[in-house]
Amino acid sequence: MEDLIKITDKRIGIYIRKNRTGEDLSTWHGRLQWLKFELSDNTSEVEEYIDEVGEDFEIHELFEDIKCGYIEAVLLWLMRDRESVNIHTLINLCQEKEIPILSFCEVIEFLQ
Repeated sequence: MEDLIKITDKRIGIYIRKNRTGEDLSTWHGRLQWLKFELSDNTSEVEEYIDEVGEDFEIHELFEDIKCGYIEAVLLWLMRDRESVNIHTLINLCQEKEIPILSFCEVIEFLQ
């Protein structure tokens, strides 16, 4: 994923919303592990924000970490995760703080 160059040496917040209750993201073939593998050449610190189905606690924690400047880049698995999060809030916060947002599975140029 060549866009990861944009977030080299930044503290990255990975946000994932589970697809089903009890989904195990820790297995090698899981989405979280895939994202971590892609970041393995990156010397950045990585913070994980993982919400259960129908919950939004972690996305709000991510919002707070963006506001205070702790998170310097955001990596999402899919923009489709917006179904359970306020994606507009995330976009606005990132634009306000000039924080890049990357989606692993999609091009999100429409945000620009």
